[in-house]
Amino acid sequence: LACLAGMATKEVMVSAPLIVWLYDRTFAAGSFAAAWRQRRGLYVTLGATWAMLALLVISMGGNRGGTSGFGSSVTTWAYLGTQAEAICRYLKLAVWPSPLIVDYGRYLTQSFLIVAFCGLVVLGLVGLTVYGLVRRPVWGFVGSWFFCILAPSSSFIPLLTQTIAEHRMYLPLAGIVVTLVVGLFCHWPRIFWPVGVAVALAFVGLTRARNHDYRSSRAIWEDTVRKWPGQMRSLNNLAVAMAEDPDTRGEAAAVMEEALRRAQPADQAVALINLGSLLADSPTRAGEAVNLFRKGLVLNSQSALGHRNLGTLLGKQPGHEQEAMLELRTALRLEPDSTDTLSALGNLLTRLPGSEKEGEAMLREALILDPDLFGAALDLGTVLAGQPGRLDEAMIYLSRAEVLASNSSEASNSLGAALEKIPGHLEQALAAYRRAVVLQPANWRARYNLAMNLLNQGKNDEAVGLLETVTRTAPDFPDAQTNLALALADMPGRSSDALRHFEAAARISPQSADAQFNLGTALSQLPGRSADAAQHLTRAVELKPDDAGAHGRLGSVLLVEAGREAEGLAHLETAVRLDPKLAEVHYAIAQYLHAKTGRKHEGLAHLEAAARLAPDNLEMRSLLDQWRNEK
Repeated sequence: LACLAGMATKEVMVSAPLIVWLYDRTFAAGSFAAAWRQRRGLYVTLGATWAMLALLVISMGGNRGGTSGFGSSVTTWAYLGTQAEAICRYLKLAVWPSPLIVDYGRYLTQSFLIVAFCGLVVLGLVGLTVYGLVRRPVWGFVGSWFFCILAPSSSFIPLLTQTIAEHRMYLPLAGIVVTLVVGLFCHWPRIFWPVGVAVALAFVGLTRARNHDYRSSRAIWEDTVRKWPGQMRSLNNLAVAMAEDPDTRGEAAAVMEEALRRAQPADQAVALINLGSLLADSPTRAGEAVNLFRKGLVLNSQSALGHRNLGTLLGKQPGHEQEAMLELRTALRLEPDSTDTLSALGNLLTRLPGSEKEGEAMLREALILDPDLFGAALDLGTVLAGQPGRLDEAMIYLSRAEVLASNSSEASNSLGAALEKIPGHLEQALAAYRRAVVLQPANWRARYNLAMNLLNQGKNDEAVGLLETVTRTAPDFPDAQTNLALALADMPGRSSDALRHFEAAARISPQSADAQFNLGTALSQLPGRSADAAQHLTRAVELKPDDAGAHGRLGSVLLVEAGREAEGLAHLETAVRLDPKLAEVHYAIAQYLHAKTGRKHEGLAHLEAAARLAPDNLEMRSLLDQWRNEK
């Protein structure tokens, strides 16, 4: 039964019946024939368990789900040569276990000299094992134990995921340790205890140091990258670990980009999709993430993670909802029980007209499969809150979401975003945002959301402090730069600070008409900066030709620029053509035309329009009366 369970667990068990028979021959029966005569039934039964192993191997296509076998990108000879080096490395680590490496990736030995030397060492040990089996059975058993257990993974059948893996030595190590300990005890009994104690103390130190490497997932992958650099998977796993740590989240993408550069063809899809997943949350790199997902799915169309993350990201972009739904349905087909995919697709469907009921059903199904799924509880509560007469039911799910979010900064931030949209729950939303910031001070999204709500409440001082922290934590987030600049512009003595943040927003988003407009407007209010203001306002008009406000502001700036008055007037007239209700623009046109001989009548018409649009503006009313009297 133990052998059968082993066969159902791992392929390396294939050698177990042989090793039991060899043990019997060596230590009990004295010969293979005697062992067979005395315990034939045992060996027939043990051998019968191979049927279980064969059945499982065949059911996986004979190649461990595509991770082993012939005909892959790794040739038999390349793998065999690498295993010669691997076995020598294992033997060295058995004597002195340092440095230990958790993942060697798809490493292949490139040096012929290393292959030749290690190959001779291995062949020599195999020869000694054969000699021992014939002349010294006990030592032959030790060698057979080592090689028989290693043979399924460290021979000529390529294992694609890891060409070298130290954990393959866990069982073979017993043969080496027994040999060393018993050999020392038998041949040098006087020094056995001093040497044994010294080795034990040294290994205690090594164990303590190795345990320290495992203090976090980030630490173990940093250790691996340092000891065995250049392998894609270690870099990939380090980037994933860094993304989970708020203090290193910003550096994770750079590490993943290095992983992509190092990736072999078989790893390209994973690296592309993982890099896309890291960039998906970046406010300025979402488009790049979409392209990475698509490239990764071209290489591996069966990646449920790639389809789900692409669909989730597209679902946030207006106009891409149908494509997002297709991607998420594909992900669900590949992984029907994925609660994350059910939740993401349910969220999307609740936002599509005509699909709300299906989306609600998917969210409920996700919660049945996983009652602690925060996203599904939050989305379902938000959907129900928007339906007449279902607020009480909605609060049941939102209350569950609040409990689930109590120890998560990201979840608390998402809860706040949902609550602020429900009338009468703004204070709960602010409390959720504040909890998110306390749980994770580096969570700039929560700080930003809290700041924007505080600005709406007129609490500018606290909001400005939060936004200043956001711009330091996420300097490439243009919205934070813009809103901080707008808030500072209204505060006495902070105009220069406001200008600096307007400039940052325009630098981050040079293709944003709003960023160019805001910077141009700020510059136009400073002495001697009208030319700079005109440059940015011109760019705003180029990016958004139908923006009446940008035309109006540019026109006002150009009117005071020598030689550009006619151009300024043209922009002002374009502004009122696009939006006839701009009183300030009519007023600016009126003042300019009134100063021109022969066009005072047109100026009066614009002033009348301005006064009509702004009846409470006493300055306009007074000037209008004066011009009428002049007429």
